[in-house]
Amino acid sequence: MSDSRHLQLDQIQKELKLSKPISPEEELFQYLEIVVINNPPAPSKHGGFWLGSAGLAYLFFQVMKEFPSLKIRGEEPNHWCSQYLINAKPDEDDVSPGRCGQSSSMLAYLAVGAAYTKDMRFVERFARYLPIITANDSHASDEWWNGKAGALAMARIICENVPGSEKVLEPFGKDVIKAILKDGPPWEWHGKEYLGPAHGEIGVLTQIILWDPGYAGKMESYLSEMLSIQVDDGNWPSSLPGGRTKLVQFCHGAGGWVISLLALRPFFPNLHNQIDQAVSKGRGCILKNGLLRKIPNLCHGIAGNALALLPEQRDVFLQLCTLEIYQRGIKEGWFTEDASYGEKYSLGTGLGGIAWLWASVCSGGRIRGIPGYT
Repeated sequence: MSDSRHLQLDQIQKELKLSKPISPEEELFQYLEIVVINNPPAPSKHGGFWLGSAGLAYLFFQVMKEFPSLKIRGEEPNHWCSQYLINAKPDEDDVSPGRCGQSSSMLAYLAVGAAYTKDMRFVERFARYLPIITANDSHASDEWWNGKAGALAMARIICENVPGSEKVLEPFGKDVIKAILKDGPPWEWHGKEYLGPAHGEIGVLTQIILWDPGYAGKMESYLSEMLSIQVDDGNWPSSLPGGRTKLVQFCHGAGGWVISLLALRPFFPNLHNQIDQAVSKGRGCILKNGLLRKIPNLCHGIAGNALALLPEQRDVFLQLCTLEIYQRGIKEGWFTEDASYGEKYSLGTGLGGIAWLWASVCSGGRIRGIPGYT
């Protein structure tokens, strides 16, 4: 049936028997209801975008735009977005040179607050953190989870949703990128050259290019070099030198690389063939080794890997993310590892991420990619 890390696609297909056809709308409703019942709006033990209330507010913000009249426990998505946002406001300012990415509760609160309210005061407060984010500090970080690349990603959430915010945040983004480029490429995290989206090279590069595609020409040879590191089975090492190649997930492996490359492809016309070949190999790796036994989530689980696949490749991944099969998988031991970091219902590492996957399916991909990343 499986090795210690993943389920075998051909074998698990024989075991999957749903009691009724999949209804993506019903799955979305069920997972959203589970989130609000089991993790109602309240201050989070953990903060930031992926683990805290800000991420759940963003989940309901996106659902609100696509399905505004959907009722969860008698309330529309707008209600739940506002309630999670209220509880995302941190008691303390946690922004520092080493915590200015997705893990910052304050920046996550300001980014989602700006997107939801359209209030420029949120935008201006966010931009005022520039000196801290770009400070030359021994604890400074460039990567997406804790560092400057994550700040760029959250600034992009604001610009995509708040008319007029570009005037405030364009200089912000320009200075953040300058600070990132002082350190690399290559970039290191904790003294090691990580490669994946969460802490590594492709994550930093993706955020630079999505903020300012004008850097694509300067980064073309570097991206080509990074593509050449892909190993024979379609995965990438987690780090250099000699990093693990068995992590097939968004944060460190093929799942995240494929999602990143699909976002980068329009800006690198000279690399289309190389990118397409890498994506095809990466998807093959996901199909073979990406049915992870960790409880489904976006960061390091089946839900994140599903978003890297073509719609026609996702069937088994989606079946495993139905509530019926998810509950059966827990009971029968298909899913054996809780990797939610104590936040079982969060957007990034919990069941909120499965809701995001179903929202993406229901919206025809308009709710796209990995939240806070692409």
